Amino acid sequence: MGTDPNTLTLTGTSGLVFVSGANGSGAMTITGTVAAINAALDGARYRPDPDFNGSDAMSLAMSDLG
Repeated sequence: MGTDPNTLTLTGTSGLVFVSGANGSGAMTITGTVAAINAALDGARYRPDPDFNGSDAMSLAMSDLG
């Protein structure tokens, strides 16, 4: 997931493994069960930089590793 230069804060991180990045950062790669990822994304907060002006994009890619 990525929102650079802005941040994304997940609701919780129980059951997740951060492969890269961190909760509350602009980019992260996580692994976990579908239930754990869904719980983390439910209520996740996107925070733009207070001085940011312009368009922005958020990317999210999912894989079942199969």
